[in-house]
Amino acid sequence: MDAASAFAAYFAGDLRALDAIPICLTGTPFQNEVWTALREIRPGSTFGYGTFAEKLGRAQAARAVGHANGTNPLSIVVPCHRLVGAGGALTKYGGGLARKRWLLDHEARYAAQSEKAPTTLRLPNMKASATCWRGARSTSDTPARTISAKRR
Repeated sequence: MDAASAFAAYFAGDLRALDAIPICLTGTPFQNEVWTALREIRPGSTFGYGTFAEKLGRAQAARAVGHANGTNPLSIVVPCHRLVGAGGALTKYGGGLARKRWLLDHEARYAAQSEKAPTTLRLPNMKASATCWRGARSTSDTPARTISAKRR
């Protein structure tokens, strides 16, 4: 499935469609760890920054998780909107809080349909990928098309 088809399917309710888009993670090792783990959060679910840091085995790294989340260059594909503040409060989102609320509501609406989807995503070997998607600021030599992403 190409990226345009994956996005169309996602917005039509196939919440796992974006998982098919191979990506190139070009951040620091910690950012890449956070971004990979974000793709494993089940659509329709949210995690607080502290809880997410604990799941990564880095209980004291909630702020670092927040920073990595905020520098994610592939919004929606790497679903940074699924991290929320303490008690479920909506916090910063590069596309604006109204858009974050819409994405979370959209996913909640269709989450029951994706219950049959696997909960763990195995990302493809990025070096073996002929074409991968990455944020606009990447400098890798890997052939790629760029999805422009709004920086936070």
